Parts: sequence; C-alpha cells; structure tokens
Amino acid sequence: MRFVSLLLAPMIVLGCASVGSPKFKVNTRDEMHVSINDAIPIGTPLARAREIMESAGFECELILSGSFTEDMGLIGDDGDYPAVANARYLQCKRANSTGLLTANFWTIAIVLDDGDKVSEVLVRVWGEGP
Repeated sequence: MRFVSLLLAPMIVLGCASVGSPKFKVNTRDEMHVSINDAIPIGTPLARAREIMESAGFECELILSGSFTEDMGLIGDDGDYPAVANARYLQCKRANSTGLLTANFWTIAIVLDDGDKVSEVLVRVWGEGP
C-alpha cells in the first residue's frame, strides 16, 4: 500500500498544480490572438494587461522603445507579418509543453498608446522538439 501511495503522490501534486493552470491554452498564433484580444481588449490599461498576462503564467517586461515582429525569420518565409518599431510595449514570454519532448514558445507584444493603454497585440510563436 505504501508503494501505491508513493506512486500516486506526484500525480496528486501535479493534478493540484493544474487547477490553477494558466489561461490561453492554445496551439496557434491565431488562437492566441483571439484569446488575448478577448481577455485584454484595446484600451485596457497597462497595469491590468500585465496582471492578466502574469496570472496566465507569462513573464513580462516593459520595453520603452523597441521593435517587434511576428515574423520568425525563417529562410524562405516571405509572409507579410505585423511589426512595430520604436514602440513602447509590454513583452510577455511563456513556454507551453505540447507533448513529451515538445513545446511552444510564446512571445507577446502588447503595444501601448501614449496613455499607456493597449493599442495592438502582436504574437510570435515557435515550436521545439523532435
């Protein structure tokens, strides 16, 4: 019986940890755009946007003047991706496991207007694994 309880303990801990799991459980850039735009509409104050993103498991930092693009820079990729330059934005990053040895890495730019309110959201994602 003790052996069974030792085996079950990690599952119970992991199960409890998933109760407060982050929001935005998505697999594609388009799904992430929709999820973030629903949770953080245009005009949301910076402090509230940061609170929502950090409660969803993202690590965020304020970029005072930077550039960001949704383009992953892949060779041969000629897509037209949204981008900002010399912008003030909240940059938020998070990794999501998508399988045993695979993960998606998300970087979100929540672009701010002159009043520190959300004016646009850009999403970059890439996957790693076998």
